[in-house]
Amino acid sequence: MKEIYIMWRMFWQVMLAKITRRPRPVSVNLQVTKHCNLDCPYCFADLSTLKEIKDWSTTETLETIDALYERGCRHIILMGGEPLMRKDIGEIIRYIKSKWMRCEIVTNGYLIQQRIEDLKLLDSVCISLDGPKHENDRVRGAGCHDAVIKGMQVLKENKIKARIHAVLTKYNKDSGLPYISKLAKEHGFRFNFSMIMLRPELRPDFINFSEEEIVKFLDDYKKCRDDGYPVFTSDACFDYMYKWPKKGAYTIYKSDNLSPEEMRNVVPCNYGMYNAFVDVDNKVYKCPLTWKNGLNWREHGMDKSIDHIGKNLLNCVSCRSIGDIDRALLLNFSSFSNLKMVSQYILKRIR
Repeated sequence: MKEIYIMWRMFWQVMLAKITRRPRPVSVNLQVTKHCNLDCPYCFADLSTLKEIKDWSTTETLETIDALYERGCRHIILMGGEPLMRKDIGEIIRYIKSKWMRCEIVTNGYLIQQRIEDLKLLDSVCISLDGPKHENDRVRGAGCHDAVIKGMQVLKENKIKARIHAVLTKYNKDSGLPYISKLAKEHGFRFNFSMIMLRPELRPDFINFSEEEIVKFLDDYKKCRDDGYPVFTSDACFDYMYKWPKKGAYTIYKSDNLSPEEMRNVVPCNYGMYNAFVDVDNKVYKCPLTWKNGLNWREHGMDKSIDHIGKNLLNCVSCRSIGDIDRALLLNFSSFSNLKMVSQYILKRIR
């Protein structure tokens, strides 16, 4: 019942955004540290530009959370860097939960055992793993796979709800899905794959997929879900992924001038309207594509910073990203299968 109440509070904030037509960051990705013990080449956090920036103090972090809460935030995803490297991460989590907000964390898994008491407070843990040991570690670093597996076991033993997040690359396109799906089912975790690389300029070989390869992956991914593996993706999302009109591109812009028929096969993005990213340098931005394109909320105020991301700075329409399309369908109330999937998830949690 507590979870239903928290989700109702999130729903009400979404409705306020719709009614007032002003952005409300109902869900916020909060980067609480620039430090990380890994150096994944596709990380969007752009840590090299933050070397001279100190992490927030505990007080500054809580002030940021308060400012976001006042503007409608009811769901925070703690990110980094590696958020578990903060010694005060437990205090931050406790403060978020004291405000009756939903709280998740994205972690590489290395420090799960050391922080297990803090993780018990969370609504969900997102753990990063791309596939079998060889494919995973050639990207994320030697020893990463084994550390994640140990962390997953600790989460399972403590009955903490978790999700495995994998990034699709040329290296794991054949082995990643079957490996992750079986691992997730064994542990009772959900899993998902990211279809879009957020910093492709660093390693273009990661995303050099043909349309045939993308379709094959979608076929296999959907079959995994249909076969009973814990893929949290709706039928409507799969349909739009298949119908994506701009072949060979991950983002559609207004300047692409798609026909009305093609536009019917596009799910308009609502990033910036219902969610935001807040960087450790105090900048508020719409999504990873608009990285560093935000205002410093301590200089301009949270209201002005949030209103700024509501403007379509890139004149973009949509990205070919599974999770983002599913989220857009849900928040636009435009998919019965999506709403049904979420309802079933809530009922399962109640039971």
